[in-house]
Amino acid sequence: MASSGTSRLQAVGERETPTLEEMHADMVAAPPTVGPGMALGMVLLGIKTLSQRALVMLGSLANLALCTSVWWLFVEMPDNPSWPKIAANAGYGIFVLTAIFLTRRR
Repeated sequence: MASSGTSRLQAVGERETPTLEEMHADMVAAPPTVGPGMALGMVLLGIKTLSQRALVMLGSLANLALCTSVWWLFVEMPDNPSWPKIAANAGYGIFVLTAIFLTRRR
């Protein structure tokens, strides 16, 4: 058979090994271009994330306020409390803990 003059076979060791700089240039990607629409989308995503975190924080502050009110009622109880006052404060404390548990379960 007649060959076309070019051989597809390559001898071992003839291949050039790339330098570290060439390998690094291949691995580093070009920075993405940011258009005005993409920048606006990023800003809106950041605002949305901050507003979601703010809502979670407000929910936690409401729980903190309820727990503080229970603590304050028990601290402000007079030196000689009556049984009805103790029962009312305990009932309020149980109600607050139940409300916090039910809102956290969602």
